[in-house]
Amino acid sequence: MPRDSSSIVHPLNPCTVWRTSGVVPLRPHDLMAKSKPKPARQPTMPSERFVSALFGASSLGLEVTKSDDFCKNVALKLSVEEHKGATEGIFQDPSTYKLVLALEPGLFMRHISVTLDTFVGDEDQYWAPTWLIRLRMIKGWRVEYVRIYSWVFAFVRDLLTTPGAAVPALDEWVKVFDHVRHIKEHWDRLAIPHPQPGTPRVRPRPRRSANELVGAYATLTLNISS
Repeated sequence: MPRDSSSIVHPLNPCTVWRTSGVVPLRPHDLMAKSKPKPARQPTMPSERFVSALFGASSLGLEVTKSDDFCKNVALKLSVEEHKGATEGIFQDPSTYKLVLALEPGLFMRHISVTLDTFVGDEDQYWAPTWLIRLRMIKGWRVEYVRIYSWVFAFVRDLLTTPGAAVPALDEWVKVFDHVRHIKEHWDRLAIPHPQPGTPRVRPRPRRSANELVGAYATLTLNISS
């Protein structure tokens, strides 16, 4: 007797009829291999790592990320500019997104604004940059962080000195580095100790020329020999 079967006898037909349990046929989508969800993208490009370091409050190995002295800090204002693609009938070109960084030092220095990255495509697609995914969750697509100047200097210095590193928008990163380097040089000069008023200055001994040294040595040799 087949498994999962039962026998019935029809009243008008004495022959035994075997009835097996019904099996639901497979549907087309049951035959398709189910794809695993893709893992979340990790920041790899310089602009992505920069935004990730700000959002994650990374110290970059420094003792402090923000100084109690306002003049040593730098305001980092991140924003995303969206430019809609052209529309033709029912078709529309993909939008263009730009990551803009406004750098405002606490010192009385000019402010600069640079475009760190540009992306053309859909903000929901898997290959969208992580900075776009992060900032689109914030109202107005803009956020501000405050970091000590040495934090910005350390990040950009490591970025520009990494051998073989691909750095899109290199000119923009160089602008940031030069601007922060001027701030660093200012504070480095102030860190050099200066003599207090009334402290006598140590004067170096006058140096003799080579001819004077040779003449003095010859005179000393004659005196010794005599």
